Amino acid sequence: MPHDRNGKLVEVGDIVMGRGYHIKHDIIGPVVYVTESESCNLTVGIVRALPMERAYDHYGLLMSTQDPPDFSKFQLLVPDLEYGATKDFEIIQKADGTDAV
Repeated sequence: MPHDRNGKLVEVGDIVMGRGYHIKHDIIGPVVYVTESESCNLTVGIVRALPMERAYDHYGLLMSTQDPPDFSKFQLLVPDLEYGATKDFEIIQKADGTDAV
């Protein structure tokens, strides 16, 4: 079975933190898929914030940090996936809600 950078077993539902293949900074999210291969063995669920001009073909939740809201500043929160290797992530919470020990 695949293990994280600290040698802990990674399972679907665990919350992990690390760097995937496409997003160039650390991310945090739930493991939605994991395989036993050595690389490209992890899929993490994430949420992206898209400016409205790029959101025409997506679905999601509208968000604004303005009060009152300024529609030109709205962003659309959309679910997405990031791919990576378990060795580049660390478990921060197990699927059952317990802390990674």
